[in-house]
Amino acid sequence: MKPLLKHVGFVVREIFSLILWLLIVTKIFVYDVDLLLVTRIPQLRRIYPYKFFLIIAVVATVWLILGGKYARKMFLFIAAYPFILLWRILVILFENWATLLLFAPALESIVLTLKWRFILGSFAILAALGISLFSRPVPLLVAMSVVGLYLIIHYVFRFRGAYRPESIFANIAPKIGLMWENSISTFKNAEAAGDNPEVGESPKRRKKHVQNLKNLYISNLLFTSVATKLRLSVSSRRTDLYFIVALIYTLILTVIAFGFEYWGLFKLAPSNFRVTGEVSGWAFFLFSFNAMLHTSFATVVANGTAHCFSQIWS
Repeated sequence: MKPLLKHVGFVVREIFSLILWLLIVTKIFVYDVDLLLVTRIPQLRRIYPYKFFLIIAVVATVWLILGGKYARKMFLFIAAYPFILLWRILVILFENWATLLLFAPALESIVLTLKWRFILGSFAILAALGISLFSRPVPLLVAMSVVGLYLIIHYVFRFRGAYRPESIFANIAPKIGLMWENSISTFKNAEAAGDNPEVGESPKRRKKHVQNLKNLYISNLLFTSVATKLRLSVSSRRTDLYFIVALIYTLILTVIAFGFEYWGLFKLAPSNFRVTGEVSGWAFFLFSFNAMLHTSFATVVANGTAHCFSQIWS
């Protein structure tokens, strides 16, 4: 029973810490989530002005139930959770260094194109925000064009990556081979530098020769170990996870982008959709997802230009 309670407590602590820090980051950098909850849940309006005293009461209650030792540990864990999470990620990366090395060319490509990825992504986010806020035709058309352009660029990069003749492993393999050739060249140069026909096989020369062989042997062991780890990483199909995640990300991005495009079309001309009553932006994201799956659970029906868009997406 005790291990079960300990496991449940660990899970609850992890979930609570993660949710709390997500709310904090969202409130600081994105949106006032607490105000959104207050506007959506009227019962919270009465206690919201006294949130400071509510937090004190919750902390005191937890401290009373868990006791001083466990409560201090939990509070310190929650306060340091971002650093703990970062440490866990570093440990996972260190334990799976072969897989990380396998993806080194892809990571290098991301780092080199980070500037343009950030700029395009920022403009796409601002354009999506503009679609949700604007009502005039010209700003809406500009925002919709930016979102569509971003989606097209994303697909161009994905197709280029999919049809490249060299794979991730093919990119890293020549570099490992080049490093091994350099170690051989270093050994040969060291041997050639020690050759002196006039001196002959002196004890110093033999000692230097043994040291060169040791260095070559250590290099051989290192590169053999790296090659074995890379081969195991490839055979474990971990690389497939990268492509699956990339595919899921592309699908989600496409659903969201087309959802904003449908929303913009509705704002430009409400006749593009048949709706019943008032609709929010979520209805168009649902319609975008519905167009992908060819189901009939969407609350809006496309007409005219929107119907053409839905046919392209489906």
